[in-house]
Amino acid sequence: MSFSDADQPQEKQSTNVWKWIGIGCGGCFSLVVLGSLGLGFLLSRTIDVSIEPEEAKKKVQSLFSYEIPGGDQGYMTMTLLGFEMSQVTSTTDPPNVLLTVSKIPQEIEKSQHQQLQEQYHQTIAAQVGTTYTFTTTRQMDSTLCEQPVTIIIQEGTVNAPEFANPQPAITYSTILDNYQGSDRYVSIFTHGQQPEQLAQTVYNSLDCK
Repeated sequence: MSFSDADQPQEKQSTNVWKWIGIGCGGCFSLVVLGSLGLGFLLSRTIDVSIEPEEAKKKVQSLFSYEIPGGDQGYMTMTLLGFEMSQVTSTTDPPNVLLTVSKIPQEIEKSQHQQLQEQYHQTIAAQVGTTYTFTTTRQMDSTLCEQPVTIIIQEGTVNAPEFANPQPAITYSTILDNYQGSDRYVSIFTHGQQPEQLAQTVYNSLDCK
C-alpha cells in the first residue's frame, strides 16, 4: 500500500490513506506491546484483524462513551495475545478523526507506560514516513474518567494524494491506570482545520464504561 499509487481512483486513495494510518498504527502499537513482552516472534501467528464496522464500534463503546463531531463509524479491531485494540473514525470524507482505544496487557508494567506511548509515536512516524510527519512533542496534565493522566501531544502534518497541500495534524495519547482492574490506552488522531480543537473536543467527550 502506498500513497504514491497515482493509478488508483480518487476514492480508493482516500480509503488507502486511512487503512495505512489506522491499520498501520495498530500494527505499530501491537509490535511495541509485543516487543515490551519479548514476544515479537509470535506476531504472525497470533494476530487477528476485523474490519467489520459494527463490531469495531461496539468494542470502542464497551470501554468509552464518546462523541465525534458530525458522527462516527466503526473502523477496525485488532486482537493478539489477549490484547485488543479498536478504532472508530469520523464520517467525513476522508475522515478527519481516528479514535483508538484498548486495554493494556497486565504484563506491561506501569513504569513502561510513558515509554510505550513514546515508542508508539516514534513507530507511527517511521511507519507512515513522509505522509505523517511529527514536528513537535509536548505533554499536558489532564483528567480522564475523573483520574489524573498525562497526555502526550505530537503535532505535525499529514499528506495524501487527495490533499492539495499537507494538512496540520495532531495526536493525543494517554494511558488511564487501573480503571476497573485494567489500564486503558487512548489515542486521538485529527487533521485539517484546527486539529487540536477537534482532538480536544473528542477527548473531552470521553467517559469510561
